[in-house]
Amino acid sequence: MNTRTAIESAVIWARGQVARFVKDTRAVSTVEYALIVIAVIAIVGAAAALLGGAFGNLFDQLADEVNAGVQEAQNAGDDIS
Repeated sequence: MNTRTAIESAVIWARGQVARFVKDTRAVSTVEYALIVIAVIAIVGAAAALLGGAFGNLFDQLADEVNAGVQEAQNAGDDIS
C-alpha cells in the first residue's frame, strides 16, 4: 500500500467516524446533562457564598438560645443531663 492510498483510506475512515459521531444523539444528551449539573453547582456555590454569613449568624443565634435554655433549666433545678 502506498502513502497516497493510506492517506485516502485514513480520510475515508475519519469521515465515517465523524458522520457516525454527528448522528449519535446519546452524546448530545450526556453533554446537556453535564451542562445542567455544572449550572446547578455554580448556582449552589454562588448562593452559599452570598448566604453563608447569614446562615452562620442564624446557627450561632440558635446555639446561643439553646445554651441559654439549658442554663435556665439547670438553674431551675431540672436535671437534663
